[in-house]
Amino acid sequence: MSLDSQLTIMEYNKASEDWYQFEDVFKVAIEKGEKERALEVYQELKQAIYIRLSPFYQEEELTRIFASIMGGIIHFACKDGGVPSAHLSLSIMQQKEIMQSALLEKSFHLDDAMKIWISSSCELVKSFSTYSYSPTVRRCVQLINNRLCDDICVEGLAKECHVSRQHLSKIFHEETNKTIIEYVQEERIRLAVKMMSADNLTITQIAYSCGFKDLNYFTRIFKRLMHQTPKRYQMVKRMLQKENLIK
Repeated sequence: MSLDSQLTIMEYNKASEDWYQFEDVFKVAIEKGEKERALEVYQELKQAIYIRLSPFYQEEELTRIFASIMGGIIHFACKDGGVPSAHLSLSIMQQKEIMQSALLEKSFHLDDAMKIWISSSCELVKSFSTYSYSPTVRRCVQLINNRLCDDICVEGLAKECHVSRQHLSKIFHEETNKTIIEYVQEERIRLAVKMMSADNLTITQIAYSCGFKDLNYFTRIFKRLMHQTPKRYQMVKRMLQKENLIK
């Protein structure tokens, strides 16, 4: 191994130890949705990674490698934090666009883009947090979130949670203040709203991708929860995105 003369073996080993230590702390902070803690540890983790890899890469390449490493850490932290795969995939696609812009445009600093990614990831984890639920309801929520695009029946959920349908329905409503069907509808619409950012998806494609088998039913539920039709909502959202008012 050949190291830069400015970096000793001892400093190199110390940077490696710091990297692994800060990565663990950072990942746990993301998993818990602790934004302030994650942003605090991010700076220490970044420093350790740069010291560890700087002998081997030029600055531009090192920046890209760092962004890739952080993307992987954040991805697995969000997944372990309970973010459903469908929401996680959409979030990653959106954040990659931000990071690519940061790498291409010097006016948008990498740190700014990374902090946006970290903050939005923590908010995403918090929005799917199930820490306050009982193990049975937590398991039920996880099953629903991972199967939004598939057929979901209360009887099947109860069976996989090892309780009766009546008991599951009762405790689910007590802890979430929603029926299981209401929760499924709300989560499917939440996923649909995120998918509407994509320019290449029609309302019909979005509806079926979110588990709705009937377009009229999807439109009715969407309008009840969002107070406007899917077509209208998508049109306004895309218009605002083009004006860079929302991401």
